[in-house]
Amino acid sequence: MYGSACIGVCTKEFYAYQLLEAVARTDTYRHSHAKWKRDFAYEQEQYTEKLSRMLYDYIVLASYGEARHAYGRCATTIDGVPCGGSRTGSYNKVRAYDPRIVLERTSELFNAYHWSGSFGGKSWGKIANAGLLYGSM
Repeated sequence: MYGSACIGVCTKEFYAYQLLEAVARTDTYRHSHAKWKRDFAYEQEQYTEKLSRMLYDYIVLASYGEARHAYGRCATTIDGVPCGGSRTGSYNKVRAYDPRIVLERTSELFNAYHWSGSFGGKSWGKIANAGLLYGSM
């Protein structure tokens, strides 16, 4: 499963974990319950870590894929950011770059330059900026 379909399913699973965590707080009188809470907390932490990494990777891919529209839709291009080509081609190229650098460059491209039509621009800049928050919270 890829893209937004995976994010939808994973988001539901994330909130299911949140619900179970709330339930886990309600029963503190059973010895076995304490072990279950520890095991659950570990499982939740592992899931959250995987989900956040998946969202980060998705933001990197989506930003890089959108940046390919800079040629003809933006006043400039930036080294290391694709111009033209297919989205799939962009996804294959992005593997050669450090994800943080990709987000820094696409953030600059989306935020600092004028884009025409419904491509790039400030909204995509916000997405790239959100990706730059990965690991800081």
